[in-house]
Amino acid sequence: MAVWPAIWLVGTGHTWPENGEIDIIEEVNSTPSANNSNQSTLHTRKGCVQNVPHILHPDCNANNAFTGCGIMGPEGSFGHGFNQNGGGAYACEWIYDQTIKIWFWKRADIPANVLGDSPDPNTWGTPYVSFNPCPGYFKDMEMVVNTTLCGDWAGNVFPGGLEKCGGYLWDTKNNPKFRDAYFLIRSVRIFTQKPT
Repeated sequence: MAVWPAIWLVGTGHTWPENGEIDIIEEVNSTPSANNSNQSTLHTRKGCVQNVPHILHPDCNANNAFTGCGIMGPEGSFGHGFNQNGGGAYACEWIYDQTIKIWFWKRADIPANVLGDSPDPNTWGTPYVSFNPCPGYFKDMEMVVNTTLCGDWAGNVFPGGLEKCGGYLWDTKNNPKFRDAYFLIRSVRIFTQKPT
């Protein structure tokens, strides 16, 4: 409990969320979905709305209690289920002002070209989410990989709230509940499209 891991893209150069945020992997391990599914979410300034299947909240406006517009990933894409499958691979295709798509594959199902030097999203099958374009809402993105202990989300869903969460963290090194609170990343590969 109290762990909030994430891999995300955030727009730089302005106050958040002016240039957008794309959460590829994010969840807290004390929520009901934590053993099964990751959550992928967009956070924007006012005006970007997503009407895609299975959307949790269609309004991506981050000023609505930081909720954004998220969707749950496939079973086994996070936490205990992810670890039991031996991990997996995520891919995010962001084409400026056109599309944001996210795929997940369990380790045994990863397409060969996902890990190669010439990825081809056209051969990957259907992404678990294909967000509609919101022109001008996502730009100057940088990748962030982090694990927050407590924090606004994980701390507030912790039994007793954020105040109790801080006391729980007194010995993270020797607490067996934090044994799996890390990322083991084979590689991070970023590709850019050649101009046409």
